[in-house]
Amino acid sequence: NLDVWEEAGMTPPERYSSWDDVWEDAKKLTQRDDAGNITLAGLSFRNYQSIQYLCGGILEQGAQYVDEQTGKWDLNTDEAKRTLKEWFWDPFFTHEVDSPDLPEIHDSLAEGRMALGGIWIDYIPYAKSAFPEGRFGFTMRPGMDGVDPIVVGEGGWGLSINAATQYPAEASEFIAYLNRDDVMLQWLQEQHSLPCVHSLMDNPWFETEEAKFLLPALKTVDGWKWIGPVGNKYAMDDIFLPGLEELSLGDISVDELADRLSAELTAKVQSFMDENGYQPGLAGL
Repeated sequence: NLDVWEEAGMTPPERYSSWDDVWEDAKKLTQRDDAGNITLAGLSFRNYQSIQYLCGGILEQGAQYVDEQTGKWDLNTDEAKRTLKEWFWDPFFTHEVDSPDLPEIHDSLAEGRMALGGIWIDYIPYAKSAFPEGRFGFTMRPGMDGVDPIVVGEGGWGLSINAATQYPAEASEFIAYLNRDDVMLQWLQEQHSLPCVHSLMDNPWFETEEAKFLLPALKTVDGWKWIGPVGNKYAMDDIFLPGLEELSLGDISVDELADRLSAELTAKVQSFMDENGYQPGLAGL
């Protein structure tokens, strides 16, 4: 939230190079009432899709979180527990820059009750539309131990044709139109988003005043990683978010959460395989 930064006399960087700098800024931006309760969070990772940050942090340390041959999750590793602690425990109990009493990122950023929030970059055009009086910016987080950050996702937007359509030729023609670079660029300009095709990576629009805030994120696109054979990624979110809420309240330890998530995420992937007839190790999950 740029208004929060401006009121503090601070300017967010285009990208951070170290987590020490992130925590230092977050502490400066955090505000408390007379009783010491946090009323404005300096930084939060409380977001429905936060499991993607967990996965990225693990990969940045050279480790894995899911077996792509079986769909089995294992978060009982040093790398997974470190990521859970540093990004989801420490903001509350070590650095004290976030509070579970505040709304999650989506609303807190918009309401001016949060300075920094780890959330999808498309939040900016959405927020500008839903909260026109708000001023929002973007800064790229650092990776673990100074490595380049790894962004993890479940895939991209796609288009398909119903096999029962009476107009397959027309549908194919329309999809071909939507896949043209000039048409995709219009969508990117409207959404202030990142390209899914290499032909638009170097488009001059990203150098304009309107879009230059996207450049730090654009540089990470080639290194983006698929989350893996997890079935419906949102089912993973539904499991991780309640655990994150318990962690933020101190109701569960990092070790306990890592153990529970490993079991519940694995079970969810297995049920997806069983229900849809997939076999371990086969593509298409």
